[in-house]
Amino acid sequence: MPNPISFFTKNRQNFYLIIEINEFSMSHIKRFIDLVKHFADKEWDWIEVSRNYLITMSDIIDNPELPWNWRYGVSSNPNLTEKMIRKFPLKDWDQHLISANIPVSVELIEFFEKDRDADE
Repeated sequence: MPNPISFFTKNRQNFYLIIEINEFSMSHIKRFIDLVKHFADKEWDWIEVSRNYLITMSDIIDNPELPWNWRYGVSSNPNLTEKMIRKFPLKDWDQHLISANIPVSVELIEFFEKDRDADE
């Protein structure tokens, strides 16, 4: 399993984020979302953060002010549920990533078909 601290670097600038995290007292960090919020001023890769297995759907619901990447991030988060998709039907979901990520029910397929028919 990848180290949740080391993979969201987009460029060399974020190397400093890794250094700061290592120097920060980890006793204050109980959950990954706490780490993200503590370093909110940093340039996070929101696709990677949004799909991180340490990010729960409750983290996303409880922190709507964060710039979650719904299409590529949340759609491929292993904690994603059909309930979450139905709770936020207007988000930019990626049906292909969802179907590769979670068991897809007939009802969910119909849910997306209905949405597509409304767009036409």
